[in-house]
Amino acid sequence: MKWYFGKVFGTANRPDSVLVATIELPFKTAQYKEAPYSKKEAKMLADSLKQVIASNQTTIFSEQPNYLYGREQGDTTFWMSERATLAELYNNLLATPNGGIYVYKAPNGYILFQVLNRTQLIEKRQFVLYDYDIAASDATFNALRSQANQFAASVSSNEELIAAAAKQGIQVVNGTNVAPMASNIGQLPSCHDIVSWSFGDDVKVDAISDVFNINKMYLAVASVAKIRESGVQKYKDVKDEIRTMLERQKKTEMVVEQLNNELKSGNINTVAQKYTTAVTDSVMLSFAGDYYMNRGVDSKAIGKIFSLNNNTPTAVAGNNMAYLINVTETRDGQASDNLMLEKQYLQNAVLGRERNESTLLSYLINQFKVIDNRVRFYHN
Repeated sequence: MKWYFGKVFGTANRPDSVLVATIELPFKTAQYKEAPYSKKEAKMLADSLKQVIASNQTTIFSEQPNYLYGREQGDTTFWMSERATLAELYNNLLATPNGGIYVYKAPNGYILFQVLNRTQLIEKRQFVLYDYDIAASDATFNALRSQANQFAASVSSNEELIAAAAKQGIQVVNGTNVAPMASNIGQLPSCHDIVSWSFGDDVKVDAISDVFNINKMYLAVASVAKIRESGVQKYKDVKDEIRTMLERQKKTEMVVEQLNNELKSGNINTVAQKYTTAVTDSVMLSFAGDYYMNRGVDSKAIGKIFSLNNNTPTAVAGNNMAYLINVTETRDGQASDNLMLEKQYLQNAVLGRERNESTLLSYLINQFKVIDNRVRFYHN
């Protein structure tokens, strides 16, 4: 759909990753008032540690235990890849010799990086890339629209549409459980017009639409395969979904049981090696935190994890995967000043649009007998 134009500005032989050991010195901010240092104290301590380590009076590894703040010392040594690191930080690490110390000012503290090693040099290129949309000519567009109109006129049911598309090599996009305000159908974006048409009062099963022009990029013909009325569904209409849900739940229970049995004759590290997955130490989880704050651990698993005893390795099931967990420490939460953070979290939980818009709208619609015609908003 696009032309791409690029220009190379230069080449360089650079390591792709740098191995570093770190010491973090957090300072007080408006959001982190419990930090151990002021900004000035953290800067003075960072400069002092850099000088002491550089003069070989001590090593970064011997100093780390004093600045772990509950983490494991192994978490302080890791490879930093160029593609995942800020350019300015990575360039400064490359300019630091192996064994040297670089002090980086982060938004919430100072970080001492000691460069331990780096990967072999490889050729890298710096370039800029531009794109230019490829638009069909009027003649091409009109020819395609004519073909699409002929295709729509040649079929009279959903089954015929699928068969004719397969015969002519036309891609079929299936939409399952499409809601009235859905914007996408499968992998096809910006389908408001199609969704609005499908919810029309006179549209029945096997209805065939006119040709839709989606974002001036696609021509589409839609068909309704099945209509699910609002309210409690009949068992025959949802039994396949229930079966899939129960099978998935049963498989999850079997996986958790197997992992717990394997833990009896080993530990988390040996089980992880068997399934070729990595063990992450010192993951700080928050009961009220979201998916991203909790390192990708979903809410179902979080609820179970916070009921576990310390130092008791256990497998727990989440919504999409099983987790092997060993809780090493549990800390009581401290209230923020004037409960500012707690109030903000409660407001997001109760009124946050992303999580609760559909819940609130459903309540209002049911409570006050509102006729929901929002789908008509997109109707031409």
